[in-house]
Amino acid sequence: DPAVGRDDLPDPDEMAEHLGVMRGAVYHDGNRYVLAHAGTVGPVLGAYLMAMPIISGSAFSDRQTSELSGYIARHKLAALWKPLEAFLAREGRRPKDLAELIVAEQLADDALLVPMDSSAEDVVLPGGKVVKSSFRYFPKGVTVPASRLTDVLFVELHARAYNRSCLAGDGQIERIYSAAFDIDELGK
Repeated sequence: DPAVGRDDLPDPDEMAEHLGVMRGAVYHDGNRYVLAHAGTVGPVLGAYLMAMPIISGSAFSDRQTSELSGYIARHKLAALWKPLEAFLAREGRRPKDLAELIVAEQLADDALLVPMDSSAEDVVLPGGKVVKSSFRYFPKGVTVPASRLTDVLFVELHARAYNRSCLAGDGQIERIYSAAFDIDELGK
């Protein structure tokens, strides 16, 4: 479920009376995402007005922020499945580490990063470039306690509301009860 529902937002027709028609678009530009706005209030004020509810920490409770971050984590894992499958089909094996996957599939620098994740780990790419990952990768797959999943490849580092998102070797994404295990003990 989204952290902010449609009922929490002002009526679009009422806002249009004050602001006119405004459009926002998010597009991928190399290794970054760009939020572009066009409307009668101009691009700078338009961007500010559209982004303020997200930027304002007071607008969201800790629970809503946690739910939004969890949703983003699951979305990142879903987007990761296709490059992982492509690597497996081409190489006949799973990547030996995250650096190999990122380089081979030309993933964006933030492909594995949940925004504002203080638990993210460094991934050192060939040549010394460092990117961050919000997920721990287990190339051989692991069984997670208190879960029915047995071939888990990616586990979210940050536990939120006692849950972590994970991606299994069959592409299944689940939230798993994180109080039942220590992520540093998985795969040992």
